[in-house]
Amino acid sequence: MIISKKPTEFGLSILVIFSGYLFLNPPSLLFKILQSAAFQYMAGNFVLGLFLLIKGRKILSTSFFICFTSLAFMIGTSTTQLSSGSHSMANLKVAHFNVLYNNHRHSNILDEVWRTNADLLSFQEVSEEWSEVLIRELSHHYPYYRVAGSNTYFGLAVFSKTPFNNIRVDSSARHPIVIGEIEVDNQAVNFLCAHTTSPITRRSYLERNQELELISDSIHELGNPVLLIGDLNSVPWDKNLRRIIKHNKLKDSRRFYSSTFPRILGFFGIPIDYILYSNNISCTKFETLSSSSSDHKGIYGEYAI
Repeated sequence: MIISKKPTEFGLSILVIFSGYLFLNPPSLLFKILQSAAFQYMAGNFVLGLFLLIKGRKILSTSFFICFTSLAFMIGTSTTQLSSGSHSMANLKVAHFNVLYNNHRHSNILDEVWRTNADLLSFQEVSEEWSEVLIRELSHHYPYYRVAGSNTYFGLAVFSKTPFNNIRVDSSARHPIVIGEIEVDNQAVNFLCAHTTSPITRRSYLERNQELELISDSIHELGNPVLLIGDLNSVPWDKNLRRIIKHNKLKDSRRFYSSTFPRILGFFGIPIDYILYSNNISCTKFETLSSSSSDHKGIYGEYAI
């Protein structure tokens, strides 16, 4: 029996387009989690579409290109508020590192820290061992610091060259949040450092979302100017993160797709580490820092207050 290729190809094309629709409008927790890999799925659709076009499978290749275009639009839309930079003189340099809790190669990350010469440093997954190392190695140059929760995978540390006007640890969420204020050229600047739960199960997904809402409430109470720094375990097109960014009128320092995790995947990882900033701050420079012994890339930004 001879089976026509056309109906089979048409059926496969419908399935491909439907899979793209599920990425755009995730109907379940599984697809909401998988949506983090939308960039990788988009790239795969482009490669397969190009391959099938070369092979003369026009109907099937078109379906892959439709998927690619739809996902590219979703990811591109999530970057419409990103800063295009500023010609203002930067007066605050910020660096953020998820050091990896059980990472014992301290010198690698410390070398990266010194290269940034940042004014404000954020560290996450800070163990008791990391806490001791950071204080010992940095406190002579960064005499103002606060460490919280170093007995868990969600330990945080903040180091500053200049005094904190105030600093506290908010323990109302599942994981500690460091909230403080520094002064930059006689202008008070609020900052909030947080590390949210990784959303790999239904429970952890809901916890992550609750933590994001608590962070949003804290930002609203602090007022502007404000920086939100940390591993938020959310991609830029995640609707929960987008809602918080919109509600608090924040901007993302990255100006294009800049992945941070896992570091080993380079460009094809996912962007989950952030320095978000309020409207009355300008980002003049942003980059990811690849020379790290952690599973995350560090990130670095320069800001005009």
